[in-house]
Amino acid sequence: MKELGYKNNNAILNLGTLFVFVVLYIFKVLCVVPVIWLYTFITGKGKGVLDWFIHKMFYSEIIIILIEGFMEFLISGYLNAVDPLLHTSKSGDVVSVYVGYFSLFKTIILMPGLFIYLFTRPMS
Repeated sequence: MKELGYKNNNAILNLGTLFVFVVLYIFKVLCVVPVIWLYTFITGKGKGVLDWFIHKMFYSEIIIILIEGFMEFLISGYLNAVDPLLHTSKSGDVVSVYVGYFSLFKTIILMPGLFIYLFTRPMS
């Protein structure tokens, strides 16, 4: 761990501002998209905005976050897998363990699956 330049294995601290961007992305997916969808469903207006926002969220923003943060996610997940913070009962450390495992899941399963899906789609 020290050879990589990290002083601890807390995934939240190691990810830094990348963790903030991921949390903001999740907030947009779970809160903003349903609000726009509900508005479109009730009023019948805003279909173009909803389509644009969903296309932006699922075809550009997530890809940018995954590509730019690939090494950070991988290192954070690896450090957490090698020496997880299970010996403490602080809630921040417990969340850090889950963030580390989720980072490893993103780099090993989600990112390759997403790229395989995108590259096998017909171009249109």
